[in-house]
Amino acid sequence: MNPLPSQSERSPLVIALDALSLLAFAMLAFRWMVVMPSHADARGGWLLAAALCASLLTDLASGIIHWGADTWGSEQWPIIGKTLIGPFREHHVDPKAICRHDLLETNGANALVLLPVIGFAGWLAGHSHLAATFTSMLLGVSSLLAVATNQIHKWAHRDDAPAVIRLLQRTGIILGSAAHAEHHRAPFDRYYCITHGWLNPLLTRIRFFRAMEAVITRVTGAVPRREDLGNLAAVRAGRRIAVGPRAPRERHNLRPNAGSLSPLGTRGDPRA
Repeated sequence: MNPLPSQSERSPLVIALDALSLLAFAMLAFRWMVVMPSHADARGGWLLAAALCASLLTDLASGIIHWGADTWGSEQWPIIGKTLIGPFREHHVDPKAICRHDLLETNGANALVLLPVIGFAGWLAGHSHLAATFTSMLLGVSSLLAVATNQIHKWAHRDDAPAVIRLLQRTGIILGSAAHAEHHRAPFDRYYCITHGWLNPLLTRIRFFRAMEAVITRVTGAVPRREDLGNLAAVRAGRRIAVGPRAPRERHNLRPNAGSLSPLGTRGDPRA
């Protein structure tokens, strides 16, 4: 797996785009927060429900995107391979890599993608009817949580997160390192949600992602985590540097071919 470019290797154009995206998002979010209260009176219950729905939807969306990047496709794909798939899969090998990304690299891409959403939320906030107010709250809170998801994920891997962040993690308001450690146990196929992490136990219990994989495989013939199946060294490295308690060793049914990597990262014996 090719390492991702460090901040010093990123082009000035990309850095400038990340900075402008974050600035534009902050301005639109501020406008939404200023306009929104003007129609929020006597609708507290509806707005609370919208905010809760936004939290659940954002958590689910973060899980689906994370699962998709981990499970399907190749980092060699144009654009999406290097910007989405590659970073998630590198993260299994080196979970601390995300801690070396600065503010722009961590959050710039999310801000760029979410500009239309927070902009639309701000436009809806100027309308007084209930449907517009509810939708504005739903989209606004979702945008704020989604733009912060990579930062929340980064905090879950830091050993020196700020005290207020550790408090939010301990209370379960945002994803914490102990909860996220479940994902970093080989073969990295569960606990994908990285905003709050609230939905992880439920989705694992009902086998939500396994069911989706079965449907996609049946329809397309694609094999989930195909690249990981051929990269057992990543499994070994993931165990060694996993976040949280050391994961127990797991048995693999894959029989290495001659010259291939075994689960221990050594060359397979042709006589095995």
